[in-house]
Amino acid sequence: MANFLINFYNQTGAGPKNISLNFIQQSFVDTENKYYIIIPDIEEYNSLTSSGNVVLLKNKYYSSLIKKLFFRIKLDLFLIPNYVFKYNINSFLSFGNYLISPVQVYKVVLLHHPYLIDNNLLKKLVLQDKIIEKLKRVIFYFTIKNSDLIVVQSSYMKNMLNTVWNKNNMINNIEIIPNPISKNFSQIIDSNFISELIKQRTDKLSKNTTMKILYVSRFYPHKNHIFILSLARLAKSQKLNFEFYITVNPTLEGVTDLLETIRKEELNIINIGEINQNLLEKYYLDSDAFIFPSKAETFGNPLIEALRYCLPIIVPKLEYTEAILSEVGIYYEMDNTYDCLNQIKSIYEDELLYKQKSLQSINQFEAFPNAYEWQKLYIQLLAK
Repeated sequence: MANFLINFYNQTGAGPKNISLNFIQQSFVDTENKYYIIIPDIEEYNSLTSSGNVVLLKNKYYSSLIKKLFFRIKLDLFLIPNYVFKYNINSFLSFGNYLISPVQVYKVVLLHHPYLIDNNLLKKLVLQDKIIEKLKRVIFYFTIKNSDLIVVQSSYMKNMLNTVWNKNNMINNIEIIPNPISKNFSQIIDSNFISELIKQRTDKLSKNTTMKILYVSRFYPHKNHIFILSLARLAKSQKLNFEFYITVNPTLEGVTDLLETIRKEELNIINIGEINQNLLEKYYLDSDAFIFPSKAETFGNPLIEALRYCLPIIVPKLEYTEAILSEVGIYYEMDNTYDCLNQIKSIYEDELLYKQKSLQSINQFEAFPNAYEWQKLYIQLLAK
């Protein structure tokens, strides 16, 4: 029997947190070995308990930046080496971009922070944020030197990682493991359900009713919510019956200004808030199309979710979107609102094209692993 240590401590953002909970809540396919999992002591993780061959190691989470920084140093340099010694750990997986713990075991790290590998994205940051991200790159440099294997979520990420960091063959090995869809999406999707769902949507659109367009994303500069504003303005000027749904937390910095602009200009944008995935499922089912204008992603989980619900997907033509969507995506030139709106109109006005793109979405979804298969791939890496 082997003992494995997995660090989910810094997985507190909406996307990373859901991925972590997917891993922990999925019934473990491996019952022979023992898993020690580091988690933060926050609400979403508090309902989890140790069970069978899975032991949860809860650590206090700090909201203060200074306290958070000092605790991370303590965790990486002292607590993790102690766990490795105490539990006789054979392999260690870090799910959060950085792995600087000085432990002599097989070490794997998942890279999912775009600013570490996207130089163009880094250049666009304001000075203060740019300094922070450059400091993170220093830590990532030591992570590369300290790791046996780096996992990325797409071929796009692998190419970017090699371009920026692997000029001198610094990286020992890179593995691609795409993300699965969250277990929180409970709706059973079979062929009959798909047929009925697409029929309902096309019947509705054929009557020139409102087209509901969903954008699922947290509010960050690179997520490009400003583009949705421009798009809604253009749709309004052309008197198009399009309704945009966004999922931003109104308490985050910058969101108040966004929502106030929507209110003042009476734009057809509705914020449903940053809701749980089991509630979000309803909006995927009720929507007619999905848009994802983000300028950079390490993967883009909502794209997979949209594929599952047979939604035509409108995206900028970028490497990360092409890596996930291939021929399925409905592409527009980055930040070109006229091109984007024309692409949306093409599926709104052409029932056959709408059906084709809907069916292509569900077919593309089959190319990605489910939660069981995804967890198994990581377990195989740890057992090497």
